[in-house]
Amino acid sequence: MVPAPTGTPLRLSQLDSLIVTSDTMPFLDKQKLCEILGHFPADAWHQKPITLQMYPDFESKWSATKNTIEYSYDRSTRTIHLVDMKLTRLRLNEIIAAYIAELCYGEKYPRLTEGLAMLYCGTYYGMPLPWWDKKSALLGLTNKERLITTPENFENPFLYTMLAVQFWQKHHDQIHSIFANPNPFIAKFEPTLQVAPPAHVFPPDSIPYFKGVCFAHTNGVGSGYMSKQSRTSMQRLKEIGVDAISLTPFGYAKSTTEPRVHFVLDRHWDETLGGLFKAADDAHDLGIHIMMKPHIWVRGAWCGEIDIRDSTDRIAWENSYAQYATYQGLIAELAGMESMCIGLELPRMTRDTAMWKRIIRHIRMAYSGIITYGGNWFDEYEHIGFWDDLDFISIHAYFPLAHTVATPPDSSILMARQVAERLAVLSSQWKKPVAFTEVGFPSGARGLISPHEEFDDVPADFDKQAFAYRTILETYRGKPWFKGYFWWKWESANSTWKGFDKMLQFREKPAERVLQEFYSR
Repeated sequence: MVPAPTGTPLRLSQLDSLIVTSDTMPFLDKQKLCEILGHFPADAWHQKPITLQMYPDFESKWSATKNTIEYSYDRSTRTIHLVDMKLTRLRLNEIIAAYIAELCYGEKYPRLTEGLAMLYCGTYYGMPLPWWDKKSALLGLTNKERLITTPENFENPFLYTMLAVQFWQKHHDQIHSIFANPNPFIAKFEPTLQVAPPAHVFPPDSIPYFKGVCFAHTNGVGSGYMSKQSRTSMQRLKEIGVDAISLTPFGYAKSTTEPRVHFVLDRHWDETLGGLFKAADDAHDLGIHIMMKPHIWVRGAWCGEIDIRDSTDRIAWENSYAQYATYQGLIAELAGMESMCIGLELPRMTRDTAMWKRIIRHIRMAYSGIITYGGNWFDEYEHIGFWDDLDFISIHAYFPLAHTVATPPDSSILMARQVAERLAVLSSQWKKPVAFTEVGFPSGARGLISPHEEFDDVPADFDKQAFAYRTILETYRGKPWFKGYFWWKWESANSTWKGFDKMLQFREKPAERVLQEFYSR
């Protein structure tokens, strides 16, 4: 419940002199904004106007500010810089309120100021606070003492803002005392966790057929998910018959034994929240299904080597991964993404079935769409014991189609059919359909022998890649238990890296024409 205003009521006639806009902004709800800002003490922020500077796209904002986040504050000039997009229009009052809360109460406790602002707004990411209350069981992943420390990049900011809102709902009458010394109040604060409803598992016939592609972020303001070029790249996918893409934000680990997952919050070149919302808007405008598919990048290693054995570290990793996955899940929920692959290629961690069932319960609280897990083809998918908690089985299907460069085509086709027979048994065993959340072949001479690897020291072979695509598409066509593909990969920018002619990318290669032939049917 939003408390009654404690500051001087703000009149509409005052607003234009206090909030100066770079254009008319007809989407700015001035009446609501006056109600929100009436909560703040006038003497703390009325001295000088705040300017809202709106930019037509991320590239323009970067050019002016050297910042690619969807909104940012220039405290020296009291300017809020924003990209004009659905998300910032939806959140405009929230963004203004959070800045004014900081002006009034300082920058020392950013989670407390943001939570107070959202309490006054009565919304967070445009959703009413009771909507967030229904997800409050997720607050069990947080530590209340972290409300007054510097936010870290391994903590879910959605959850900590939710926690701060709850804190202020219980202590709103003591604002000044709390900002002077929050410690005794935090010590006494106990979050309210609503009991989560039983998880809903979707029936097999509700899973769509994916004519999909893994849509990879190309680092850069003018080339990544936030760019205009990304929209053009998606448009080309639509033209070749693609009806689904996966978006692949990365989390990071410093080593295979680090019990934390660090994730992108504001690094300029990576898959930021604003970039993900922009990509979702673009895909939905084109009628394309979106799968949220977070990855983990490990320094100097493959994510499949992550192996947390110490019991204390394993508990910490579970909490950290759950925070990372629910962060991406909440983005997927708020952006209207239709499916989510909750993790992938973690064979040494997925043997702990009980842990993953707990993680899945958390993700179901954050995200209401269909979910799966991307099991590695080599040593994971057959050993997973939690497929029954998911909506469908998905595999990163880099199964070889050859033993040597001289393997005849008939033998490759037979190898593909033998894999399909095993997967049909798996589908029957779990009573779940199967899809490939990754499948692909490099366009090099060894592409059929080791599809997951790209070799620089071999000649290019576009025909071999095209043959592999055709073989897989023919093998699984019409299988009632099979729900489609996400081909690795197509980048958000039309990049041609060194060695592109031997890489897994299929853009502007014969394999693209094969895919178009099958996807256009």
